[in-house]
Amino acid sequence: PNCSASTVRMHIMRYCEICGYSFKNKTISNQEKMSNRVIHWEYISEIGFIKALFKTLSQCLFQPSCFFDKINEKSSALSAWLFAVVIGSIAIVFELLWQQSSLSIFSSLFNSTDNRSVDLATLILFPIALSVNIYILSFYVHSLLILSKGKRQKFTATFIAVCYGQSAAVFYIIPYFGSLISFIWLFFLLIIGISQVHRLSRIRTGITIFFPVFISMAFLVFILLAVFSSAIIISTLFKDVISIFR
Repeated sequence: PNCSASTVRMHIMRYCEICGYSFKNKTISNQEKMSNRVIHWEYISEIGFIKALFKTLSQCLFQPSCFFDKINEKSSALSAWLFAVVIGSIAIVFELLWQQSSLSIFSSLFNSTDNRSVDLATLILFPIALSVNIYILSFYVHSLLILSKGKRQKFTATFIAVCYGQSAAVFYIIPYFGSLISFIWLFFLLIIGISQVHRLSRIRTGITIFFPVFISMAFLVFILLAVFSSAIIISTLFKDVISIFR
């Protein structure tokens, strides 16, 4: 800027607050590219696809508090969605690869042509299915935040946090156990991401998100126990009736 003011916040400003200097067509400096103040994925054109992908992925997975704290009203939902699709596509490729390697042991029982056709259909439809899944999860989380009066930001912020939470899918590159690790890490990132974006405690966020799940599981267990107990009681009564007629 003409006033020599700090450019630390240049990536979220269009004009200098002091002199009115326009940042509209300016790119971020090398120092800012390496800083923890930007989401690197949003600057693919400046730092490159691979570098932006790996920096965003590593920060989201291993420095989640710092990473999700960067999300603000200027963050791009489209960029976040694209990131989720890229990571998800990489994950599904490895998942299919491990499945095929497992099935190869029993290759005589399967038709390889059919398997390839199923895999191709999966790869084509996966981005659509993932997008729907992300939207439903975002809607579920945001609705719970509204009901619990914990909402601090708009739906877009929740959506962005859920999208970047898909970073956990990268663990699918680990054969056999990757899906389990990914599942656990996803909810870990989800709790941290939502708590940072909406400025809530992690305990409150975890309770808000998972309380309905726990209630549903408890209700399901209760139903199963009731059915099992009823079956035992009916079986006992039936035996007693049979013994009377004998």
